[in-house]
Amino acid sequence: MGDHPSYATPISPRLSARGAGGGHGSSGFADDPTGSQVFTLRQSGARPVTFTGRHLGQHNGYRLGTPFWHELNLYQTADGRFVADIRVFFKAQGSKDQFHVTIVDSLEEALQVFEGYDARQDVSAEFDLEDAALVPAELMVQAAALRYRIADAQSQYSAVLGTFLAQLNQG
Repeated sequence: MGDHPSYATPISPRLSARGAGGGHGSSGFADDPTGSQVFTLRQSGARPVTFTGRHLGQHNGYRLGTPFWHELNLYQTADGRFVADIRVFFKAQGSKDQFHVTIVDSLEEALQVFEGYDARQDVSAEFDLEDAALVPAELMVQAAALRYRIADAQSQYSAVLGTFLAQLNQG
């Protein structure tokens, strides 16, 4: 949370899932001559996902002055599947970072996960629609501010995605 993004940490297969810390911690690399590592990725609202594989690419869209940012990671599992990992980190105190992990069968499907992600879901209204004291003029101002934050989130995610895809294409 905050200004300290968590990164997927390769973990030793000797560590338990609990010891893996869901992507946090200072664990060692798996001893695998093929270059594969064991990864444990946090997943919002679900158990962490653990797999053996390779990290194919990553882009962190952190920028000063933004309330949140996205980080994209792509992995290939030892059995040939792909893991699309989208993380949303919030700067505001008390906000909960979000971790979206999807396992698919092909690279094309993984890219579709990234391309189909809707950054609008990362923006929350900063007002209560149930507030009876909210006058129409204030509601209009709040709605305009929300519309701006949504457009900004979509724009930021598009920029992060574009850079990520370009980096993957370069190898």
